[in-house]
Amino acid sequence: MVVSPAETVPGGTITLKGTGCAPGKPVSFGIRWDRGAKLSLSMEEQKAQGQPQATATAGGSYTLTSVNARATGSFEARVTLPTTPVINKPRLWARCQTPAPSHQLTQYVSILVHSA
Repeated sequence: MVVSPAETVPGGTITLKGTGCAPGKPVSFGIRWDRGAKLSLSMEEQKAQGQPQATATAGGSYTLTSVNARATGSFEARVTLPTTPVINKPRLWARCQTPAPSHQLTQYVSILVHSA
């Protein structure tokens, strides 16, 4: 899977492209982060905190959108990142059924989210 751009800001829109899915089947896209991932804070929040950057207390994952794979099994989707809480190094994922019956494919790509 390929992402463009690989760096963005909270609420930014990016494009995800890939292959390997069953033609015409749904492809789900989401964002995930691990416990302890660094949170992106505004400059005001960083100054007010006066200590090391905050981290996520728990991991998480949720779906952003879905599309159907093309006849070739390729896919493309534009997703908008959430604005809060913002994890500065999340992994985006795409999940779909493969052409092989009862097989599922999950692809990951990391991006960098800068404070707005």
